[in-house]
Amino acid sequence: MIAAILLAAGESTRMGRPKALLPWHDTTLVEYQVRELTAAGVERIAVVLGHDAGEVWPHVPDEAHMVVNEAYREGRASSLRAGAAALPDDADPILVYDDEETMLIRMAKRVYDMDLDDAQFSWRRMKISEIGDNLFRQEYPATAEEAVRSHRGLVLPGLSSCVIEKVPFLYSEIPFDERVGGFDYGYSDPTALVSGVYKDQKLYVIRTYRASGKLAKGYAGEVMDGHTYFCDPANPGPRDELAEAVRSGGVRGCSFLQAPRASGTGERSIVKQEWDIVRRWVVEGRILIVRGEHEQLCAEADTLEWNEKTGEPDKTRTTECGHFDTIDALRYLVMGLARTGKMIAPRRRVVPSRRQQLRSV
Repeated sequence: MIAAILLAAGESTRMGRPKALLPWHDTTLVEYQVRELTAAGVERIAVVLGHDAGEVWPHVPDEAHMVVNEAYREGRASSLRAGAAALPDDADPILVYDDEETMLIRMAKRVYDMDLDDAQFSWRRMKISEIGDNLFRQEYPATAEEAVRSHRGLVLPGLSSCVIEKVPFLYSEIPFDERVGGFDYGYSDPTALVSGVYKDQKLYVIRTYRASGKLAKGYAGEVMDGHTYFCDPANPGPRDELAEAVRSGGVRGCSFLQAPRASGTGERSIVKQEWDIVRRWVVEGRILIVRGEHEQLCAEADTLEWNEKTGEPDKTRTTECGHFDTIDALRYLVMGLARTGKMIAPRRRVVPSRRQQLRSV
């Protein structure tokens, strides 16, 4: 009998919510993993719960066997023992999966075109059980950010893996309804514009701009032809001011929309859900950033951490990247795409004129 142990007992302190319940494809991560294991022919699946077990268990599919590890604070090895004890004696081989391994598998395939299997994770699991999770991440990191993840709860880890050398299309041939962007305004703090192309369900970031000390209309010259920019929903004044300046300047095809928010009660819950969506896009390879435009975005992503006391992103200004305006502009852009389907509100498909194409090259 082929059996699997699916680990979902951790406290998810870095995420601020159970990782097993993160949105994944059309369902939650734990439901997706059980579904994939079942489709692969696994006959017995033990899902080990611990922290927030009562919140997670309703999402565990009926075909899986649930185990609650009361000693989950003792570490991953205790969950492995609990899962193994729940499997029949004839279970052979036993596969072990957790949500982090799923993300590593996807990242290895996307970044290195490498297929990881359970045998390659065996050594990793063995070392974690021997020396503990925190020490393992410092001594044997699978990625650069994993080396410090035990001490830093990054809001958006892994963004540096999204950098590409060039886009697989000619920008001048991209129609206006695939040109998108994000806008975060600040006067004392920097203003950030992120411009991109949304093509084949992937967001290509092709330009980032960041400056301070000007009124919103002063950034009209940085807007790219034909893009729809999703803007800070809490600050409509600068959005309208920039839109008017762009119209007066004769730029065709641009629009500026309020970025939609995630559903939920309370700003803290809404913000967490929005960052969950952006993280999911990163893991799934749906955000790609052209090299040369990535520095500020990656610097902010590698610095922005969850505040352990408030449960919100700690936006205290840092020496590494200053304020976190560019990454917020990216969040507004992703939310605009994620909450409105393929694209924004229906509008006439405008093909750039030959003159505009030449200006854009």
